[in-house]
Amino acid sequence: MQYLGAIANEKPSDTFMTGFPFRSEFDTINTVKLCLQGQSYEEIANLVKCSDGQKEYSKLVAHNLFNYMMSYHNGDLIVNNTNGREYLVLPSDVFTKWMKKFD
Repeated sequence: MQYLGAIANEKPSDTFMTGFPFRSEFDTINTVKLCLQGQSYEEIANLVKCSDGQKEYSKLVAHNLFNYMMSYHNGDLIVNNTNGREYLVLPSDVFTKWMKKFD
C-alpha cells in the first residue's frame, strides 16, 4: 500500500496522484482497489508532512525542465506577436530529448 494523501474537515476534498500513467507494470491491469483508512489528525500529521516532499520534488523536476527548455533560447527564438507577448520557440521533440536525459 502507498500513502497518497489525506482529507479532513479543514480540507474535505483533494486530488491524489497515483503515478499509474508512468508505471508500465500497470498497463495490463483492468481494475484497481482503493483502500481508505480512518485515522485521527494527529496520526496522519507526519504522513502529510512527508507528502510535502513530493511537492518539492515536483518543483525540482519542473525547474529542471524549464532550464532545459531555456537552453534553446537565443535572441532569434523569442518571437513578439501583435499583443507584445514573448514566446519561446522550441523543437517539436523537446520533451523527448529532455526525457532521454533520464535514460
